Amino acid sequence: MSNLEINNIIDQHLTPHSMNADFCKRVYSTDPSIYSQRLRKIGFVNKERVLDAGSGFGQWSLALSELNKQVASLEYLEARVNVSKDIFTLLNKENIEVRQGSIENLKYDDNCFDAIFCYSVIYLTDWKKTLSEFYRVLKKGGVVYICNNGIGIALYNLLFNRNPSKDFNQRLYAFRNLVRHFSFSKIFPMASVIVFPSKMKRELARLGFENIIIDGDGQIQIDKEANSNVTQFYKHKFLGLTNVYEVIAYK
Repeated sequence: MSNLEINNIIDQHLTPHSMNADFCKRVYSTDPSIYSQRLRKIGFVNKERVLDAGSGFGQWSLALSELNKQVASLEYLEARVNVSKDIFTLLNKENIEVRQGSIENLKYDDNCFDAIFCYSVIYLTDWKKTLSEFYRVLKKGGVVYICNNGIGIALYNLLFNRNPSKDFNQRLYAFRNLVRHFSFSKIFPMASVIVFPSKMKRELARLGFENIIIDGDGQIQIDKEANSNVTQFYKHKFLGLTNVYEVIAYK
């Protein structure tokens, strides 16, 4: 797979130099072993069926498909679904099933997944409803992994305007997230929901999840034999506040 082939697919479906296009090109220029190393570390290997919940452009679905038998790749935005489908076809990935849909309302049967992977998307949803859906579709003994943003990342983006593009201002988005959080209102309905780790843990426990582990991005290690020196995408803290954190929980 060449960058030229991937970029051609991206340019067919996405507006050039848009937030979506820029992000997609960044993730597919990243060494794919970075994703597989992270998955090995959290024990997402040799599973019968894994859900990539909110799969974006499919970079995690690809890594999951190399390590597990079957992957269900679910994404809400049609353009991202189309990019993923074309990339998976290019790579002859027959063990990935792609669907368009919301992770708040999963169109899957009860108790049908051995594992659920949800990277940096739950804050865009009614997160309590999403967690409830995860519990419903996960098999007994199954595991869920969630990577989520804390308040620190909003403050960081407000100050530094990380990865801006012509149609997306990270600083403005962070401002909306903070206003929504501190005003306890939906004045900016498209803003992300900031969920503190302690609140996430309480809700998981209320639903019935057990053995809940929460730590900074890239810090949880379930497979003690896996390479522990994985790439950390974000620092755990910014200005002493939770930046990005990850969660492992079992049904």
